[in-house]
Amino acid sequence: MAKRLLVYMACALALMGLLGILPVAATDSSPAVFSPERDASDEMAEREANEADRTQRAAIAPDGSFSVRRFAQDNQHHVTGDGWFMSPAGTWSVAPRLSGRTTFQFDAANGWGTATPAGQLMILFEPSGHVFRSTGYDWLVAIGGKAQLMGSGTLDGAGTYRFRLTLVDGRRQGLQKPDLFRIRIWNVETGALVYDSQMGDAECKDPTTALAGGSVVIHM
Repeated sequence: MAKRLLVYMACALALMGLLGILPVAATDSSPAVFSPERDASDEMAEREANEADRTQRAAIAPDGSFSVRRFAQDNQHHVTGDGWFMSPAGTWSVAPRLSGRTTFQFDAANGWGTATPAGQLMILFEPSGHVFRSTGYDWLVAIGGKAQLMGSGTLDGAGTYRFRLTLVDGRRQGLQKPDLFRIRIWNVETGALVYDSQMGDAECKDPTTALAGGSVVIHM
C-alpha cells in the first residue's frame, strides 16, 4: 500500500508538471502538544488529522486526484478513440501466454464546472475474448496532444477494477506523428495488475504503443 501511494504521488506530480500545476508547500511548524491525560490513540488521531490537513493544503490527494479534479473542473475536455493495437504475450495476466489484437472504443467528456466526465470505455483482448468495460470515470485532463483518463470498470462483467488511460493524439503533436495509447488495469481488492499495454515500464511512463489501426482524437 505504501509503495502504491508513493507511485500515485509520483504520477500526480508528473501530471501536475505537465499541466503547469505546482503543489503549495506546507509550512505548518506548530509544535506537538503532549498531555499525560491523552492516550496513544488520541495522539495518533491528531497526527493523522494533521497529515490529512497538510496533504489537502498541498492540493494532492493520496491517489493524485485532488489537483487534477480541480483542473478538470475549470476546463472542458473531450476525447474519443476507436481502433486496435497488438498486445505482446504477458500483458494480460488472465491470459499471460497469449498475444494478439486488442481493440478499443472510448468516449469521455466533461463540461465547464464539471470535474466528473461522462462516457464509456471498452477494451477487448481478441485472442481470449476478455472484455473490460468502464462503469464510471473519475477525471479527464487534456493539454496539447496528450490526455489522461481515470476510472473504474469490470472484467467480463464482474469484479471491481481501476484503470488509467493515457493517450497521445499524433496530429496535435505536429508532423503527423502516430497516435499512441497506454492503458493499465488493476484489481481494487488485491491491487494486482491485470493488464498493462506496456508491461514492465514504469507506471508513470508516457505511452509508446502506436496504433495499428483507427485513431484517438483530443477535441479542443
